[in-house]
Amino acid sequence: MGCILLNRDNVRDYPFDMVSTACFTGHRLTSLPKEYSHPLRVRMMQSLIALKVIEAARAGYRTFITGMALGADMLFADSVLDHADANPELGIRLVGVSPFAGEERRLSPEELARYNSVKDRCHAFITLSSGYYNGCFAARNRFMVEHSSLLIALYHHDRSGTSQTINMAKRKGLRIEQINLGSLSVYFGL
Repeated sequence: MGCILLNRDNVRDYPFDMVSTACFTGHRLTSLPKEYSHPLRVRMMQSLIALKVIEAARAGYRTFITGMALGADMLFADSVLDHADANPELGIRLVGVSPFAGEERRLSPEELARYNSVKDRCHAFITLSSGYYNGCFAARNRFMVEHSSLLIALYHHDRSGTSQTINMAKRKGLRIEQINLGSLSVYFGL
């Protein structure tokens, strides 16, 4: 699969169809309570995200946008790519959105390999800014919300970019599918 590379100057050339586009928001795994790094909990999150991706695809969503952050965004990207590989007839596409050029320079070698493995499998990869600036992550989240009709959220706590993205999506009238990790811990005792 060849990845289309876009930036803020030519992103209008990409054929987003908001009706069939979903985006994702979720916490970095390092910002969750430590018990969420347990392999059983990570598998639980992967399974719940995969279920939401499958449900969205059944509802007609074909383009899925990820913000490329390590953690939940990568779990989401994996689920989309797995579903696309298993169902090529659906024409599912993953679009990666980076807030600024060089974002990946701050990653460790293992994290960079993970980031690049997802980036290389994206249908398109969009870099929104030539460099870091205060507010660039919020701008990335706004871009994703403005190009989607569904937000899938892996959510644990209020003070985060994830909760800001959920609120942004509510104001824009997006359909929101939330996976509330706090509730799951109560139900499953994990």
